[in-house]
Amino acid sequence: MKRVLITGAEGFVASYLIERLAKSYLLYGTYFLKEVESIESLFLDITDQERVLQMINEIKPDIIYHLAAQSSGGLSFSKPMMTYSINVQGTLNLLEAARISVPDAVIIIPTSADIYGSPDYLPLDEKHPLKPSNPYAASKAAVHIICENYAKTFKMKIIEARSFNHIGRGQSELFFIPSMVKQIKDCSNSNGKIQAGNIDIKRDFSDVRDVVEAYEMMINAESGVYNVCSGKAFPLRKFIDHLIEYSGKKITIDINNTMKRNNEPENFYGSYKRLNSSIGWTPKSDIFKTLEWIYDGK
Repeated sequence: MKRVLITGAEGFVASYLIERLAKSYLLYGTYFLKEVESIESLFLDITDQERVLQMINEIKPDIIYHLAAQSSGGLSFSKPMMTYSINVQGTLNLLEAARISVPDAVIIIPTSADIYGSPDYLPLDEKHPLKPSNPYAASKAAVHIICENYAKTFKMKIIEARSFNHIGRGQSELFFIPSMVKQIKDCSNSNGKIQAGNIDIKRDFSDVRDVVEAYEMMINAESGVYNVCSGKAFPLRKFIDHLIEYSGKKITIDINNTMKRNNEPENFYGSYKRLNSSIGWTPKSDIFKTLEWIYDGK
């Protein structure tokens, strides 16, 4: 049975990936804040280069999913140094340890569609120029360059999953959909009011369960960059309206201009054609059913 290492195993996406891989692989995970009880997990500060190498030497993984990251674009504005340290130095530490200890391992590293910035054309494909507009996106653009260089220079199999927005139960309320769900649930059954920023922009959302299916299938992909997305964009208002209707409550939306971000593109969605051509992946979920599943969760 092949050994799989998942860094950042206590995270949102990792919990779904663990559930998906558990029957087929021998799983190991790393955590920083909270131990993962479902698999053998080890404490790891991903910025500690010596400890990362020691851990890779101990586990000798055949497959590595590098999910340890600072993943909030909003938080990156107030904590840019932390964002760069975790995302850039952490990735470099992992790749260097793999180069030394397990050069033949398959390494799958999610970055982010945020690195595309304001679209020159739609749908966004992997050839689109990188124009990151915040520290988080810039850190992921740096990760892309590092991955590309290690794959080319050291002949390592490194697969970059360029993920668009993905949602599911257990996601932090720092993110849009969980924050809206919480506000709606906290409202009384009548005369409720929630706050939101620019909800007329259109965005591409995927179900996290579709995303981790793609991550599992990527083990068989060639080195390179692959968008993971739904290929569709809906106005954020449509997601909120659906959640309000599903809740059965009478709720109005209060537009708060302080919650709007500057220079946000009006429309943003990707193409998963390259991933489909490589491994046959296609999204399966109805995103509005996903919203209902999230709302019904604890």
